[in-house]
Amino acid sequence: MALITPNSTAAYSPIIRVLYCNVCGTLESLPLYDGPAEGDTLLEVLVSRHVFPSGDPHLGHLFRIPQLQWEDETIRRQVIEQIKGGGSKGIDEFDSSFYATKDTFKEDAMVCFNKHLRPKDSCGDYMSDKMILLPDTKAARKEMGLPSPAKAPGPKNHLCGFCPIHQVVQNKINDLRLK
Repeated sequence: MALITPNSTAAYSPIIRVLYCNVCGTLESLPLYDGPAEGDTLLEVLVSRHVFPSGDPHLGHLFRIPQLQWEDETIRRQVIEQIKGGGSKGIDEFDSSFYATKDTFKEDAMVCFNKHLRPKDSCGDYMSDKMILLPDTKAARKEMGLPSPAKAPGPKNHLCGFCPIHQVVQNKINDLRLK
């Protein structure tokens, strides 16, 4: 695997996180979060999808990886091999797409984007309350006397942040600032 050295471009690349579920064997990428664990709603949303029918959570690992290395197919395969233990290639010997990683939030955003007929410049649901990403912790929070995630203080993450329309809106905001 390519090492990150102070002179390499990967040393200055933004960092992403990769969640590996030991049970499902899946890898899902998500943006870096730098704050208290209680506020990491994107991670909570992903983790809440990895539970047994009994409700017990799957076990997994969270890795930090330079984005440039993750985007390089050769390096990504080496990283995945290291994460998964470097042992047998299993089904990957016959079907290299079997262990493909998912960018869950981007995939979900593209489903929404297509559902809205691929709008060009705006979307009626953009940053609306129904697009907030919320973890499935309502029952546990209620048991502890905490407000629901939707009513909890702090910033909220929207699925819209992963949609192509988000960049269009950001460009419009930047254009207005320049005027």
